[in-house]
Amino acid sequence: MKLERSNVEFPLWRKKVDKSLFQHNGTTIPLWACQMWRLTEDFGDVSSRGDDRAVVTVSFAGRNYRGWVTTARHGRKSPALRLWYEEELSLKLKYTFLMS
Repeated sequence: MKLERSNVEFPLWRKKVDKSLFQHNGTTIPLWACQMWRLTEDFGDVSSRGDDRAVVTVSFAGRNYRGWVTTARHGRKSPALRLWYEEELSLKLKYTFLMS
């Protein structure tokens, strides 16, 4: 049974936000988003933020921040892609999206 929707007008609104988003300066990218953006094709064999191929630009509130996309395979049936970003962006997100 498929639980994730793929026909979402604003897909990032569906991403669950919890404190780990701010504690670790990163988040797992949902499988449906990886498929929609074909991330596995570009980042499927990138396992470290130190890899030059991991570097991406994250735009938020009219400003660009440095980010990284990596793939975690260890101990998993299917790989998980993760987005990491610099701490400055994490602080901006924290103050923009207050948690209750």
